[in-house]
Amino acid sequence: ERDYGKPPAELMQDPAFVAGYVENVALSLKSAIMLLNPARIVIGGGIAKAGDRLFVPLRAALKRHITDCSHARLDVVPAALGEDSVLWGAMALATSANP
Repeated sequence: ERDYGKPPAELMQDPAFVAGYVENVALSLKSAIMLLNPARIVIGGGIAKAGDRLFVPLRAALKRHITDCSHARLDVVPAALGEDSVLWGAMALATSANP
């Protein structure tokens, strides 16, 4: 919201914004996928609320940017805990850390 002057829910209604945003995220994830080949990429936080409006074009963009010969897995999903995923992860780290 600070960057664009509009709330995320409003931005995700703008097809031009979504297209540009998806392209930037896909190119960023491409580096991680090609380097680490993760089994799954989980996107949490408030952006996970965008649902199919974000994840369908994001998966398509990743398929365009990553060649089949790389055998990279392109499993990109929203976090099951939505925007609270970061808080739950922080709590899990804090409670499991050795003193």
